[in-house]
Formats: sequence, structure tokens, C-alpha cells
Amino acid sequence: MLIEEIRIELEVKESAGSKSSKKKADVAILEDKISLMGGGYRKWPFELKIPEAPPPTVQTEKSSVVWLLKGILDKRLRKDFRVIIPIQVF
Repeated sequence: MLIEEIRIELEVKESAGSKSSKKKADVAILEDKISLMGGGYRKWPFELKIPEAPPPTVQTEKSSVVWLLKGILDKRLRKDFRVIIPIQVF
């Protein structure tokens, strides 16, 4: 399988009432133009920068701040593979 790009994204989603926004806080490109085969194993070290004075993770009845770490395999002309996990920012 040909992969255009493998990347990690740090995203923050904020909502308050009927308003919401999402923003990529940082992106790390791990590798590009790569062919992957089943049963293989790869390891990529990476760092992402959290913005200065970030809003902390919070969930209330009317508002929320959610931080997500996304691993993305970008495939050309096909749906990307994504792994998304929430993280806590204090």
C-alpha cells in the first residue's frame, strides 16, 4: 500500500453553547512517499509543541475543551486511515 504521508496532529476543539471551533496546535510529519506491507513494524520518535498558556481539558454542561492526538496515514485518492485518542492537558 502506497502512503503519501504519515503524520501526527495535535488538535484542540472548543465549544461553548452553540459556538464551536477546532484548531491544529501542531503537526509532525513522520515519513512521506512510503510503501507499507502487512505484518511490518515501524517506530517513529516525534515531538509536538503545546501552545503557550493552553486552555486545559474541561467538560461542563454547556462548554468543553478537548485535546486530540491524531495519527494519520494519508492515502492518495482513498480514505485516510486515522487513529484518534483524547489527551488531558492541565
